[in-house]
Amino acid sequence: MKKLLLALLLLAGISQTYAKEKTRRINPGIRGGWNMSTVTGTEGDYRTNFYLGVQLPIRLAKFYELQPELVYSRQGADNINPSLVNYNYDRSGSNLQLDYVDINVINKFHFGRVNLQVGPGLAIATNSSNKNITPIDLTFNFGLGLDITSRLGVEARWMPGVVSINNGADTYYNGVQYIYDDYMRNNTFQVGAYFKF
Repeated sequence: MKKLLLALLLLAGISQTYAKEKTRRINPGIRGGWNMSTVTGTEGDYRTNFYLGVQLPIRLAKFYELQPELVYSRQGADNINPSLVNYNYDRSGSNLQLDYVDINVINKFHFGRVNLQVGPGLAIATNSSNKNITPIDLTFNFGLGLDITSRLGVEARWMPGVVSINNGADTYYNGVQYIYDDYMRNNTFQVGAYFKF
């Protein structure tokens, strides 16, 4: 009976240690902040908006963490130059508004409290003010983070698109034909914070 009790206590101790280790290695959380975005080929100004999403950091080594993310991101460009066919255009009010759900796979490399972030992303368009924008965009993420505490940190990230999002050279806005550059890419900078539960 004593041996059985000792074995059960030992098993409970090992299970508890494993559970704590597992909890420490996988820490779901949230991330959010401000976007400053534009679209190449439109000569547009930067548009400021927000991003917000969830993350699932998986610590695989002391220096390395794999972090899948699901993020809602509002992007686009303001005061774009659509180049009217008759070359007589008014830039006022010509804004390109794009909303995406980003699926990112981020590799985080830790150097003390500082982390470097790099990884691919798939952006799915949920809303667009231009019907000729492709529904899918491929991105690449480059970032830098700073852990303020074990749960809270700040980050800055550059998220350039790697493919053109223009589905056609010509588009129409309020019945007027515009001609865009054939090659339009998202270019987004993010500044924000993350929190692990």
